[in-house]
Amino acid sequence: MWAHDNGIQQGLPPNFLATAVACAWRGMDITYDSTYFLPGRVIVTGQDSYGELVTLEDLLAVQAHAVADAVRDALMAGNASWSEVLQLASTALARDESAS
Repeated sequence: MWAHDNGIQQGLPPNFLATAVACAWRGMDITYDSTYFLPGRVIVTGQDSYGELVTLEDLLAVQAHAVADAVRDALMAGNASWSEVLQLASTALARDESAS
């Protein structure tokens, strides 16, 4: 994932979807007790063995979409806590991995 290195200083809004995808892929909450979220727009790309950016592998793209859909639905409902959002993200990721 690529995120702004100074997005917080620029006042960019938190990106809850990207943060939830990152948490699901890492298998842990990276928000430091809900105090930090990836800021602004985030680009999800792949990387080759030389460190060059490439198209994201199909499986990872499907996982990112599955997690994003689950998180978007929870956030749109407006009543989910961050821990519930992360649980939904993890569940969506696990469901997608088992379907593959």
